[in-house]
Amino acid sequence: MKYEFACRDWCAALHGLIAERATWELKTKPNLAMSICEVFTNAPAHIADVDGKVAWSCIIEDGKVDFQIRERDDVRFKVVGDYAAILPLGQFDTRGDPERAAELAALAAKVVESGGMKTTGERIANPQAMTSIHDAISRLTL
Repeated sequence: MKYEFACRDWCAALHGLIAERATWELKTKPNLAMSICEVFTNAPAHIADVDGKVAWSCIIEDGKVDFQIRERDDVRFKVVGDYAAILPLGQFDTRGDPERAAELAALAAKVVESGGMKTTGERIANPQAMTSIHDAISRLTL
């Protein structure tokens, strides 16, 4: 099953993936901690808020997953970008291949360079951060 990028069902799938991964990783990383927020501007009207945005955020701390469908600033890493510019990144599956991961990083750098996306903070702030779920959600993204 695939979902439209950043729609409510996509966010629900993302929440499930994060919760499942966190459950597994907490077994070997009892101090697992991460926090992220992604905000997509100029989103399609049928999924956007009144400001034309879609956002999700997640904080994993003290063994708990706090996933919300809203923008927040109390996170270590935040992405704000144009929906159409970020969509190809969200659909890109690296398949665990380091060359494809480098290609994705280069594509993201181009989006940043063009002004389509801005990031603040650090994606991975410490070794206890959760591993990426990018590929898992990309496989579910239309």
